[in-house]
Amino acid sequence: DICENIRTAQLPSTLTSIGSSAFGGGLEGDLVLPDSVKTIGYSAFFSCKNLTSLTCNAKTIGDMAFQDCGITKVSFGSSLQSIGGQAFFNCPIRDVTYDGTKAQWDAVSKGTLAFSSSITSAAYHFSSAGSSFADVRSTDYFAEAVRWAVENSVAAGVSSGIFAPNNSCTRAEVVTFMWRAAGSPSSGTYSVLR
Repeated sequence: DICENIRTAQLPSTLTSIGSSAFGGGLEGDLVLPDSVKTIGYSAFFSCKNLTSLTCNAKTIGDMAFQDCGITKVSFGSSLQSIGGQAFFNCPIRDVTYDGTKAQWDAVSKGTLAFSSSITSAAYHFSSAGSSFADVRSTDYFAEAVRWAVENSVAAGVSSGIFAPNNSCTRAEVVTFMWRAAGSPSSGTYSVLR
């Protein structure tokens, strides 16, 4: 049987895979899969005509997983390793965001006819900040601020590949960020009284 007219589906954050034909034909709107989902099975969302966008961090997307869906916008995490044959065939995708570099995107295994020919005219967006920190994805609301802070030498993260965006800042760190954002002015004696 085919699911129909499912407007929302709350998937648990512990879900690791979505099986074959799980939601065929039924989901509508925007689909944001939990980061825990690493595998999307064969025809899992086949023919969800009213599904308009997809955000996922899966490693593997199976054959025909989203074939014949109405998806116009997709966002993939940098952990993506393979997209099965006809996975997005007949989807009118116009916008692709990948949380990594173009070279990493090109290295993702893509099965035969994984996308329709319209994908060649889609707008591609690759992330520089999101791909350098394991805990910052290009789809995070703060990703642009992290990119700006790194590019302007205001912040560099807490260790190699970790930015820790959910950590609290100490007063000293906030002062340091402000000092760097102001161009790291030299120290000296300043008087507020004249």
